[in-house]
Amino acid sequence: MAKIKFSNSFLNACAELYRSSVRKFYGFICLISFIKKPNKKLWAFPVHYVQGTFSDNVFAVFEKVKSNPEIKKIIFTKKKNIELTGSVNVEFANVFSLKGLLRLSQCGVIFIQHTLLLDYALRWPFFAVALLKRSIGVNLWHGIAIKQIRASHPNPKDIEEHEHFKMVISSSKIDKLVMIAAFNPINPHRVSITGLPRNDFLLMNENELPTEYLSQLKVIEKNIGNKRLIIYAPTFRDSKTYYPFSNNEIYRLKNLLKEHNAVLGFRVHYFDFSTRNQFLALVDNELFFDFGQKVINDMNLLIRKSDLIITDYSSLYVDAMLLNKPMISFAYDLENYRDVERGFYYKFENVFPGNIHSNFNSTLDTLELFLQNKYLFNSDKYNSIKQLFFDFTDNRNSERVVAEVNRLIQKYD
Repeated sequence: MAKIKFSNSFLNACAELYRSSVRKFYGFICLISFIKKPNKKLWAFPVHYVQGTFSDNVFAVFEKVKSNPEIKKIIFTKKKNIELTGSVNVEFANVFSLKGLLRLSQCGVIFIQHTLLLDYALRWPFFAVALLKRSIGVNLWHGIAIKQIRASHPNPKDIEEHEHFKMVISSSKIDKLVMIAAFNPINPHRVSITGLPRNDFLLMNENELPTEYLSQLKVIEKNIGNKRLIIYAPTFRDSKTYYPFSNNEIYRLKNLLKEHNAVLGFRVHYFDFSTRNQFLALVDNELFFDFGQKVINDMNLLIRKSDLIITDYSSLYVDAMLLNKPMISFAYDLENYRDVERGFYYKFENVFPGNIHSNFNSTLDTLELFLQNKYLFNSDKYNSIKQLFFDFTDNRNSERVVAEVNRLIQKYD
C-alpha cells in the first residue's frame, strides 16, 4: 500500500489551524471566566519580565505567605519553573500562554512590580485594565523613587492602569506624596505606607534569609574572599550613554584596589545590554567582578556584603542607608540627567548623603580616602535623609503589606 506524503506547506497549514483553534478556544474560556468573580484566595506573583528571576518585593511578600496553605500562590514564569523551599500550595503558570491568562483572570489578588502589562500581559495588552478592574491589583514597584517615574516620566506609558490599582506601596510620608504623583490619577488613599518588602532581606539576620538567597551570598563571599567589596551600580539611562572609562583610568583604579586589598563589583542595569558588555570586557575575576542580575538577582544581597556603594542616581543608595553604608555619587552628567533626560523629585544634592563628584579624578580621590579609612561624611545629614525616606526601619515590611492586602480582601469581598 502506497504511503501518502504531505507537503511541508500542507503540514504547516494544519499546524497553524490547530494553534488558531486552541487560541480561540482558550480565548473563549477566558472571556467566560471574566463572568465569574475572581477567587481572593488565588494570589498571583510575577517573575521579572526581562530576567525571568523571582526576587525583589514580590519574592519578599511570597516568602511571608509561602507556608500558608489557605492561599494558592500562582507564580507566573516565562519559560521554566523556579526551585523554591518550604512552600506549600504553589502552582506555576506560563505568563505567555492562554492557560496562564485563564489562571490570571481567576486570581483575586495580583502583585505587580512594574505594570500589569509588563509583568503579565505583554501578549494580551487588551486584558490589562480589565484584569485590574476586577481584582485587587497591588503595585509593589521596585524601589524608592528619586528620579521621575511613571506619570512624572518625560514619556509616560501605561498610565491608564494607575487609577485601577487598589494599592500602591510607599516607604514614608514623603515617599507617599511622590508615589501619588508618580501613579496619578490614583486615589491618594490607595497609596499605603508599609515600607518596601525587599528591605526585610537587609534587616533580618543572615540565618533567617531564604535558602535561595543564602546560596547567592556564598557566591559573593567566594569571589571577594577577605577583600573589601566596592559596588559600582550606575542607574538606567534612556539615552543608553554611560561614562567611557579610559584605559588609564582603569589602570589607576586597579592599582588602587590592589594596593588596599579591595575588589570592584559591577552592577549594570538589566536593560543596558551594550553597557553591560562594555563592563564585562573589564571583568578579570581578580579585581573586577560581574555582579549583575544574572549572577546575583537581588541587589540587597550585594548591599549586605558591600563596604562602599558607588552610584550616580540609582535609588539603591537609599536602601543601603538602612545598613548605614558609606556611598559616593559619580555624577558626571548631573545637569543633563536632571534637566534633559529624566529629572528628579528632589534636589539631588539635598538627598544624597555622601560626596557627589562630577569627574573621575575626584571620585578616585574619595575612594582612596575611604580605603585609607579617612572618608568622612556629615552624619547629621545622613540621618536626616534616612528619616525622610523611612518611616519603618524594622524587618516587618512584608508583614504590613500582607495585612493591608487582607484588609482590602475584606473591603472588596
